[in-house]
Amino acid sequence: MQRSRPLANKMTLIKTNTFELAINSKGDPNSKKLALILPGRLDTKDYECFNSHLEYLANKGFFAVSFDPPGTWESPGGIELFTTTNYIKAVNELIEYFGNRPTILMGHSRGGTVSILAGADNPYVVSFVLIMANFGEPTPPDPEAIKMGFKISHRDMPPGTSKTEEQKEFILPISYFIDGQKYNVIDVLTKCTKPKLIIYGTNDSFTTPKLVKEIYESVPEPKMIHESNCVHDYRYQPEIVKEVNRIISDFLTRYYTINHYQFTGKKIMYTMPQIRHITITTQDDNSQLLLDKLVEMNFIDYYSVGEDIFYTLDGKLVNQAKFKDIDWKKMKEIAHEKAVKNADESKIVGNERDEFIAIREKVHFRPMSFTDKSGEYIDEDYFYESNVSESLQKYQEFWEKIFAEMQPDDILTHWYIKQ
Repeated sequence: MQRSRPLANKMTLIKTNTFELAINSKGDPNSKKLALILPGRLDTKDYECFNSHLEYLANKGFFAVSFDPPGTWESPGGIELFTTTNYIKAVNELIEYFGNRPTILMGHSRGGTVSILAGADNPYVVSFVLIMANFGEPTPPDPEAIKMGFKISHRDMPPGTSKTEEQKEFILPISYFIDGQKYNVIDVLTKCTKPKLIIYGTNDSFTTPKLVKEIYESVPEPKMIHESNCVHDYRYQPEIVKEVNRIISDFLTRYYTINHYQFTGKKIMYTMPQIRHITITTQDDNSQLLLDKLVEMNFIDYYSVGEDIFYTLDGKLVNQAKFKDIDWKKMKEIAHEKAVKNADESKIVGNERDEFIAIREKVHFRPMSFTDKSGEYIDEDYFYESNVSESLQKYQEFWEKIFAEMQPDDILTHWYIKQ
């Protein structure tokens, strides 16, 4: 079914597989990168803080989208649609709706919680920005609300820069709170190796700075943390909204532009794994000057100039080629020669020699790391086992499966694989 795409900077109703969602958007709808902004519980996309973030991210080249979660504000349907489960589902369906492009999830309060729950396992989500996030279950209702079966909540009207006399009322079913108890965001966060920025408020009445710092220490790299002198609803403080934008810029510079997946320019292509190393696949002077500057600024630890590593069927040695054009027989012969050289250097003889060469052939034939079609970075440490040999064996088996599934027109650039 043909679906209309929203115009930039305009509220639009869109239909995903399950929901009708009201969105605001800013930027080029054809951008190759997407940013989704997730409001907190019962907050709206129309608060000025979110509009500011839309503008800022659009200026950074993203197609930026904020939306009202299912059943709230301008998104159609009853309030019973508003659950953590449906919020997660809406996020994933929006990513699919916009073409499964590399996506940053940015959420405030409960929106931060949903960002992690939705994005940790979504291969198209590349990083997270958590602003005054909630790291537990939804704040529980009082005993009277439990008795009645619902909790009455009120929210400021847009633009939300100050408390408003007129309030939006929501009658939130207790089922919302029961549904939220199914999720353990800290468990998910402590296993997530995608880049994450955690911004917390010194005067947040829901999550203390002490707790945020403890959680931050428990989560894996890559990560950043920032303290803001603000309350939970930072939208009341325009200077903090601007500060959040500045910190997001620092985060994107370090972990999105430099450190994640690929950047394709007119003359150069980089491979961007989740380690602070870049391989440049053409020896372009301007490109190397840029990377020298990035090293100087401590954005990356080091870089290397890529070598021509693929032998093609027409006898060339190149650094990028289609799978069908690579001389895989020649590649295996080269791997064998290197393995024999390793055996000679190690002075291995007898029955052990053949076994050693067979193993080293596989090592030389496979990449030490690669980025698959979904953008997932996979290296020899991807499979964590206490026994190193078991880890490497799993990596070998995984690579052989990937290799077997490659299509003739798949392009390989230093083992970055794309269609």
